[in-house]
Amino acid sequence: MFSNLRSPEASFAKSRISRPTNHTGRREALASLRSHGRVRHVPPAGTQRVKSDAAPTASSPRLPATRLKRFIADALIAVGLPEEDVATCAELMVRADLHGADGHGIFRLPQYVRRIRGGAVNVKPKIRVARAAAGMALVDGDNGMGHVVMSFAAKTAI
Repeated sequence: MFSNLRSPEASFAKSRISRPTNHTGRREALASLRSHGRVRHVPPAGTQRVKSDAAPTASSPRLPATRLKRFIADALIAVGLPEEDVATCAELMVRADLHGADGHGIFRLPQYVRRIRGGAVNVKPKIRVARAAAGMALVDGDNGMGHVVMSFAAKTAI
């Protein structure tokens, strides 16, 4: 009755074998996705990453965490973020850097400042639980700073 069905192992093996090993269709596939607004930025095939001037090096200045926190706080206060939210953002950004998650630390500060100035971030969001059920909650961050929204979500989870 089920003789026409393949075993999971055979299906997996066939799918692995039938896949091309090169990326010849990558450019065309990404162009199609970009034209439909599904991919914003994917480096073209064959490009190489260039070391950024912002990337830390052995000669990069090192600051105490408290001083870095104050610098972040001053920058965020200057663009209108409330002090309570500033404290949360500064703490979590410095903590990210200290834990090696550099992409979530001070590296992002210029981007955050630009987004706040440009109105892309709501500096006074009304963060709320939009829906809750056993073991989950859907949090509406009202386009606030991700650090603040995540902190609210974590407290809600606990």
